[in-house]
Amino acid sequence: MKTPLLQVVHKLLEDLDTPISLKVNTLIKNGEWDQIANLGINPTHYIDSPFGAERFKRDSQAVNLLRKAVFLPIKVDREQAAHDTFWAAEKQCKQTNDRFDPRFIRDELHELDPRMAAYFGRVRKMIKTILGPIPQNIELSFGPGATFEMEGVRLQWPRTRSVQRALNGLPRKFTLSDKLKRTPAVTADARSIFEHYFWPSTWGRHHLSQVRQTISETRGNRFTTVDKTAVTDRGICIEPGGNVCLQLPIGAHIRRRLQRYNLLLPRSKEIHMQLACVGSLHGGLCTVDLSAASDTVAKHLVKYLLPDEWYCLLDSLRSHYTRIKKPGSKKETWVLLEKFSSMGNGFTFELETLIFACLAASLQDEGVLSLGSTVNVFGDDIIVPKDSAHDLISVLRFTGFTPNSKKTFVDGPFRESCGGDFFCGIDVRSHFIKGEPIEPTDWIGLANGLYRRLCNMHLRNAPGYRARLRALDQLPNDIRSFRGPYELGDIVIHDVTSRWRPIIKDSIRWFHCLVPFFPKVPLWVNGGHLHMAAALWGRSSTGEVPRRCEPLGYKKELVPFS
Repeated sequence: MKTPLLQVVHKLLEDLDTPISLKVNTLIKNGEWDQIANLGINPTHYIDSPFGAERFKRDSQAVNLLRKAVFLPIKVDREQAAHDTFWAAEKQCKQTNDRFDPRFIRDELHELDPRMAAYFGRVRKMIKTILGPIPQNIELSFGPGATFEMEGVRLQWPRTRSVQRALNGLPRKFTLSDKLKRTPAVTADARSIFEHYFWPSTWGRHHLSQVRQTISETRGNRFTTVDKTAVTDRGICIEPGGNVCLQLPIGAHIRRRLQRYNLLLPRSKEIHMQLACVGSLHGGLCTVDLSAASDTVAKHLVKYLLPDEWYCLLDSLRSHYTRIKKPGSKKETWVLLEKFSSMGNGFTFELETLIFACLAASLQDEGVLSLGSTVNVFGDDIIVPKDSAHDLISVLRFTGFTPNSKKTFVDGPFRESCGGDFFCGIDVRSHFIKGEPIEPTDWIGLANGLYRRLCNMHLRNAPGYRARLRALDQLPNDIRSFRGPYELGDIVIHDVTSRWRPIIKDSIRWFHCLVPFFPKVPLWVNGGHLHMAAALWGRSSTGEVPRRCEPLGYKKELVPFS
């Protein structure tokens, strides 16, 4: 960790002024990074403490400050930890598949517990009601991430200094035009559906006339990892491009069906945070979170719960195999999956939301009417009434899921959901340092995070005041005067309104901001025949900005804010 960031961290931990923060500060000075990355905190220990919410907020900030800092020099192999999680989830799904084996599940449920059979009957009926009939038409859609067939591709970018500098020769920063140019890959089960929509499209016509290659076929997806915390990466699977083009519109269709029942609305995250706040005050609502939720949705569970036509559709579009290294092996091999789908699949999020919502709502007397009122679900973030929380946890365990004890709260004054942490109705969410600040907007983002999470930053005795000043010291003098509202994001320093210096013109306030600018790859780089296809998918003729590429630089601009 470089000295400027260390100064910010030390000042913050000193000002938090608790035994926990002093302990973390000492560990940092001694270079005990592994201990820092594995620290935890339990909100139940603060229930009977005077000013429990404030003490918990300070200790939580001290513990969580570097918990997601992937640049810490710890000894843990984060990629291997993600692989271990994958295999543990597969083992768990195997046990669930044995329990929900189609040959035995219906008879065994009636024999073991008729009430359980009746309960799952309600779940299946609710899922059928929400989903309705399968869609009769699918519009191919593209996601922002990489696809299976792009592996190892080195792109021919234009020989302009600005583009080369930003992309730095890396092969993974793809644009839509790159995906259109490549021969799409698809699994055998999804091939007939994909070809039905692919060949009549502008993309398909270009491919037929110019490339003159058949669609490539692959057995499934491939496993990779992305950053998660300081001690582990997150495992995801990169799907074949043809499958993703079909999965995304199916996921969008399921989302629209769920929105009819007040789930996955545009404001669902904010609603979850409000309900978590209410639950922390009155205790009537509980928050339930699951470990590796998407990786533990077993294929036989999906087959048992979903209508046959829906299961056949989703099963034909998913990847049945993953290419991954087996434990103890250095070579990748194809593995038949026990899970139904993973992160990277275009409908995984919507499918798990549907299953968890129906498992929770079927425990309520109101049934489907409880969705969006007493039962709210966003992915694996579940909010239910307290009187049914323990029953839901038991059902989740029976269906092969693992409630996360560190993030599930049934009793006490603490609730957590969708990035909102509340203790007796008080926001106690911490600020996380994920990457080491390098660019000016990184330092602005750090200062804004401290300002947002540690309230009253304009008071000199507020915790974090000095740390915020240390972060702002890394900025040039003229940029330190760029103060404005939080709605503008990290292109401006958040502060109280008395320190804003807007320019008012035609009744509109204009703020001085530091705006990053990115390179645009012209569409002609990947062939003029793809212009029409790219335009039909909403790309500008001026070019595309590759995903996750570094900015070329920053410029001072006046940005309107009414």
